[in-house]
Amino acid sequence: MNAMTTTTLACRDPDLSGVTAALIRAGRRALEIAQQTGTPCYVWRNGRIENIGAAIGTEANFASKATVVS
Repeated sequence: MNAMTTTTLACRDPDLSGVTAALIRAGRRALEIAQQTGTPCYVWRNGRIENIGAAIGTEANFASKATVVS
């Protein structure tokens, strides 16, 4: 993944102190699931919506799910 730039702000609300880390974890997990299942994962990048989920291994994911009936 690309490195993200972060800005640290003093958070006065303890309920919000872990929000940034939770959002980063959720984004990484969403991308991981999208790559495993061959489904889209959309992000806003450079003023455009891009699908980053199907960029790696989509064909391999479909092949691994094939069922052989004899």
